[in-house]
Amino acid sequence: MNTNTATLLVVSYIEFLKLLQFVIEKSSFPYHVLTATNTPDALKIFKKSKPDLILAANELADDQQLLKQIRTLPGSEEVPFVIICDCYDQDTITDLGKQGAYIICNPFRPRELWDVIQSCLNDIDTQR
Repeated sequence: MNTNTATLLVVSYIEFLKLLQFVIEKSSFPYHVLTATNTPDALKIFKKSKPDLILAANELADDQQLLKQIRTLPGSEEVPFVIICDCYDQDTITDLGKQGAYIICNPFRPRELWDVIQSCLNDIDTQR
């Protein structure tokens, strides 16, 4: 696994953003965490920093829009996009999966989040 892995967190709820940032930074791997609280800031950070992983946890419509906008940017096709959401609309969840998003349903266990992040990053390392 790349020792300089950058993860972009896009979470509008500051408390949840800080919690996710803490969990990722305290993991056993040296992740560099970039944060944004909205789509425009996330797009700017993505263009500038080219993170290895994007993790979003906002209103589902906002995350859908962010995914669509990110996927239009050069180099974004290989970047895993993980969405934490309430999985009440199965059609939307299926559509997001077809667009290449990994879905984690609320409520989730921290271990589940960690497993998905590691799986995404291992897939990247395998492709490189």
